[in-house]
Amino acid sequence: MAELMIFDHMPDGTPVREVRLKSGALEADLLTLGVTLRALRFQGQNLTLGFDSAADYLTPGHSAGGICGPVANRIAGARASLDGTEYRFDDGPGGNTLHSGQAGTQLQAWQLDAPSEREARFSIDLAAGAGGFPGNRRIEAIYRLSDDTLALDLSATTDAPTWISLAQHAYWNLTGAPDYSGHELEINAEQYLPSVGSLPKAPEDVAGTDFDFRSPVVLDRHSVDHNFCLRGSGMRWAARLHAAGLSLEMCTDAPGLQVYDGHGLNQTPHGAFAGIALEAQHWPNALHNPEFPSIVLRPGETYTQSTTWRFYRS
Repeated sequence: MAELMIFDHMPDGTPVREVRLKSGALEADLLTLGVTLRALRFQGQNLTLGFDSAADYLTPGHSAGGICGPVANRIAGARASLDGTEYRFDDGPGGNTLHSGQAGTQLQAWQLDAPSEREARFSIDLAAGAGGFPGNRRIEAIYRLSDDTLALDLSATTDAPTWISLAQHAYWNLTGAPDYSGHELEINAEQYLPSVGSLPKAPEDVAGTDFDFRSPVVLDRHSVDHNFCLRGSGMRWAARLHAAGLSLEMCTDAPGLQVYDGHGLNQTPHGAFAGIALEAQHWPNALHNPEFPSIVLRPGETYTQSTTWRFYRS
């Protein structure tokens, strides 16, 4: 059976539970607050950034380890129209919505359903109008461990047309050093989305730019908070991160990978560039860009997204 404990409490007194999954060389600590991956240990070494209280996770901005939604990343102008109706959302940086604002799933208490030693299932029901988004929605997340791999399956349904784009927002640091300088990053993308004011423009080739990670690049506090347009479709490798003889290989069926350098981290014990976020998701601001992969979800449809992280010594 999985280990269960009370981690902390939400401001309204709701307990935040923590479940520990174990399999071979891997251990994962997960919170019901935001389905947060608080820690991921491989051979006893923690590889993600975490905090010690619910208040730390409820502090806006970092989204460390949580599942961001119902619409991850940015929405221009904190508003969008669907089927002729305009909806308004929480304002965020620059007047845009970021990770669905205060209604973001990374900030909410989820239900934990009978975890086993290697698997934990979470669910949350979002009422129509929460954060300005239409539809009564149900979102489910399943984490599974095998000997060297962490897997996450996400799904969502709705009773009215809405938008869904979820992203797991762990920050990775494979050495435990104060920042990730010296890590090598490789990304399976020939195009990325340039941005103006953090909002994406049309795809451009990575060739000849600072965003060409088709071969491993040694990181040194890189300036990057961009979506990479992943090659191929279905489950395929998205990124590889390597440092000090340890490698992470990330696979996903999502169309994009947001890479964030963590420059805005400033919450004890983690400072700027303490970890790098590799967020499998749909392309940001898709609500305003019909040429981007659609994130519209309608009644009778099911949104799904799968991601795996495999760890090995080399």
